[in-house]
Amino acid sequence: MTMTTFTVHLAHTGERQQVAAQDWRSALKATGRPDACWIEPQADGAIDATFDPEAPTTITTRCRQGSEAERLAFALACVANEVDKAAAGAARA
Repeated sequence: MTMTTFTVHLAHTGERQQVAAQDWRSALKATGRPDACWIEPQADGAIDATFDPEAPTTITTRCRQGSEAERLAFALACVANEVDKAAAGAARA
């Protein structure tokens, strides 16, 4: 079993964690956090943020302006919003 180190971002805090796992899904699960996401910058400046290892969801964000850190913060805010909406929906059910 080969382990790779993945950089996982926590959407609510912006924290980065280095996680040794077989794949990105296992890395997200290992954090135990619903806001854990796998970030993949794209060549055109977009950022793909994938979260929910059980039912993977990818949000692609594109910003016309802003530094790399600002674009990452925007992508994480989008993930945090989706996680919060799902939690609110589950609480109402």
